[in-house]
Amino acid sequence: MKVLVIEDEPRMSQLLRRGLTEEGHTVDTCDSAARATESVRYADYDVIILDWGLPDADGITLLRTWRAEGLATPVLMLTARGSSGEKVLALRTGADDFLVKPFDFEELIARLEALHRRASAGRPAPRRWATCSFSERAGSSSGRPARSSSPAGSFSC
Repeated sequence: MKVLVIEDEPRMSQLLRRGLTEEGHTVDTCDSAARATESVRYADYDVIILDWGLPDADGITLLRTWRAEGLATPVLMLTARGSSGEKVLALRTGADDFLVKPFDFEELIARLEALHRRASAGRPAPRRWATCSFSERAGSSSGRPARSSSPAGSFSC
């Protein structure tokens, strides 16, 4: 799994990078909203871990912007903030999960795996549509136009 960690605290960022790498994941780290936005524009990630408090913007504003721009990558908010209202705000803004610091690393891994699994399963399979044809409406044998619920003709599949 390719993971983007957006965390401004160097020690936490290093711990996340090391732990996720040891679990076999590819990890990029950013310490600001500006760097994170650049990373998201130029690389595809399976999951993003986002801290609420960043030096140049808050994680909620960053997430709101990304979702408005169409970013569909699953985002787990990992933050020291943990009130019920803050969790609700993050989830309603577009976070897919929320974990409060301090946290259990095994729980973080399990949540990331679940997010990735759901995102992968949620990709729609190509649909096959029936072959349909369109027939223009023709006049009846009496010379009057045929009656049809469709003004131009009919479809059949």
